Formats: sequence, structure tokens, C-alpha cells
Amino acid sequence: MNKVIEFPNIEDLQIQMERTEDFYKAARALSDYLKPLPLSQPENDALIELMIRQVETAEQGAFVQGFRMGRDYANSIEKYDDSTEGQNVPPFMS
Repeated sequence: MNKVIEFPNIEDLQIQMERTEDFYKAARALSDYLKPLPLSQPENDALIELMIRQVETAEQGAFVQGFRMGRDYANSIEKYDDSTEGQNVPPFMS
């Protein structure tokens, strides 16, 4: 298995985080909760900016974790080959 993924033009490579409808429902619920709070506009803007930064940090961390899990899974598969006719299978695949 090749351990290097060649990208044709790495400068143009982008990964778009996809958000689910549940994400948007939770965001609307949070927004509705914040509306009646006695915050000035600058305080509200600062709070929103902090929440956005937290969500983006969590998304990036989750992506990296998922990527590492995929890499670790691929590396573990390399240890097992088809010559044993399925007897030497990682525990999570049996």
C-alpha cells in the first residue's frame, strides 16, 4: 500500500467542513437563548466570535482525529494479508 497520497496541485486543495441540519438547529436554539440576554452589541459580537472560533477548532480537531484513525486503520490492514485466507484478521474486522 502506498503511504503517500499525491495531490496534483496542493495549493488548490481545500477541505470543506460539512454541517448537518442538527448543527443548524442547535445554532438556532443557541441564538434564540442569547437574544434576550442583557448584552451590548459589542459583547454579543465578542461572544459570537468566541463561539465560532470554538466550533471551528472542534471541527478541525475532529477532522484530524478522523484522518489519523483512517491512517491507523490503513496501517493496521497492511500487517494482514490475504495469504492466510482470512484467519489473520484484525479483531475489529472479525
